Order: sequence, then C-alpha cells, then structure tokens
Amino acid sequence: MTEEPLRILGTCSTIDATGSHLNGFINEFIGSFVLFFSALGITKAPFFQNNLGTVHLALGFLVGTLVASLGGPTGPALNPARDLGPRIVHALFPLKNKGDSQWAYAWIPVAAPMLAGVTAVGLYKLVFM
Repeated sequence: MTEEPLRILGTCSTIDATGSHLNGFINEFIGSFVLFFSALGITKAPFFQNNLGTVHLALGFLVGTLVASLGGPTGPALNPARDLGPRIVHALFPLKNKGDSQWAYAWIPVAAPMLAGVTAVGLYKLVFM
C-alpha cells in the first residue's frame, strides 16, 4: 500500500538504511559469521547430539536473535538466497512505484555471507578440531 520506492524494495530484499556499502558489508559479515560459527557449535555439541528438536529450536532462536540485534541497518540477509532471489523478483515484476532495485548494493548480501561462512568454518576447524 506504500508508494515509497525504498519501502517497496525493502519488502523484497535487504537495503542499507545508512547508505554506506561498508556498513552493510560489515553488518552482513558479522551476522553471517556469528550464524555459521554458532550453528557449527550447536550442531557439534555433545549435549545436542541425540536431541534434534532442541538443535532446531536453538538454531531458530539464534536466527531470531541475529535478526533482532543486527537487523536494523540492513534487514539482514544472512545468506545469499534471502536477498538475491527477491531482488530479481523486484526487478522483473511490474510493481507500481517500485523504483530502482539497487543493483550496486546487491553484491553485498551475496558476498559477505559467503566470505563469513568460509571464515567461520575455517576458524571453527582451526580452534575446535
């Protein structure tokens, strides 16, 4: 129902509220790093090995906490599919008052989580294995 182009884009994909690509990259990187590193710790912990329901609940709380704590500046993607697919839909669909799809920013929610995932898994293996 809104006619503001940024709000319309924000319903489809992540946007950086500050206008800083560096801020968006750091926010996405930290959120994704914490997600991957913590998910590895939760799924590998001996306490959770025989209780998958608790693992799923813990992962859900982890994602909820990350979105609530780091979601303000960018509306965190935390994975490339969360942003790229909806951004493509935004670009292709003939939405009224949709404005620009901000493709100059689109690489950040794709690259930052991938780099964070590689870094988190590498650090986890270095420290715990």
